Amino acid sequence: MQGSPIVGFHQTGQRLRILERYEKLMKIFEYQPELGNYTQVLVLGWGTNPVWLANNGANERATTFLRLTPNIRSLEIRNFSHQSEPFTPPPHLLHHLHLLQHVTTSDPRTKVHDVLQMMQLPDLQHLIIRFMDVRARLIAQNITSAVDTAKHLNHLVLAPRTHLNFLAVTSLLSIASRLESLSLNLPGLLYENAALGAQRQRILEMVDDMSPASIRQCIQPLRETLVELNLADAGVQWPGHDGTRLNLRDFECMKRLSVRAACLLVPNRAWGARDGLFKLLPKNIEEINVSSTPMGSHDAFFHHLCKGLTICR
Repeated sequence: MQGSPIVGFHQTGQRLRILERYEKLMKIFEYQPELGNYTQVLVLGWGTNPVWLANNGANERATTFLRLTPNIRSLEIRNFSHQSEPFTPPPHLLHHLHLLQHVTTSDPRTKVHDVLQMMQLPDLQHLIIRFMDVRARLIAQNITSAVDTAKHLNHLVLAPRTHLNFLAVTSLLSIASRLESLSLNLPGLLYENAALGAQRQRILEMVDDMSPASIRQCIQPLRETLVELNLADAGVQWPGHDGTRLNLRDFECMKRLSVRAACLLVPNRAWGARDGLFKLLPKNIEEINVSSTPMGSHDAFFHHLCKGLTICR
């Protein structure tokens, strides 16, 4: 059998057609069981039509596909439905999926403990979490159960459309402590009404001041391995700034950095000698992208930062 078949399980039509398609796929797997062993890429999708989503067992069928495709290398989960339960690979299948290296999920109800569970995939290397439920409470036992996992995880993207609180980020990075690439929005606590997202155009507001020192503490477990760090924000408004700066000097492996200017320079404050900035940067840095922020003027930053570094405004 040449090539690697791609199985797409997308619920994007009428319920009857969906079930017929599922039954046909099951018959194919029944008569050609080797198809499951050859499958390397699996995409599982849920739609939003409540007529055919209600009680249709979508998550059970998704689990069936995972059980029938033990050699997949890449898994994408697209679940935008509020009628079905959020889906992650169930615990009893984690070691069954022993070759799975790339996972992408787009379920806005994904919680921290769901991410911790996915990190227990034995050969996971790339994990992209497009959405997360920032209101979910973190339970200490979830962290304990995930200790000594994520041994091979080196690339992590966390919820680029929202902000996770410090506890969530610290907990995840204490498990994924061998990362080489990390992308996330600046950690902080969103106002609960903003986190609900009832109005798409609402300006998100943070509860606490921006704290670069606290961000540094969050990523501390990665100081010996991190090569690339991307720190952004989702257009939130911060009530203020705690006056600290992001010191990455001991991140000796870091070569690429993308960061908000307010992390390196306190807004609306006359800054000192240029040497003060370079004392914050990793000694092996090759590229740095700094974006401006509405928190205050950083003209001095962009004017005085030495040539040879890439600055984006």
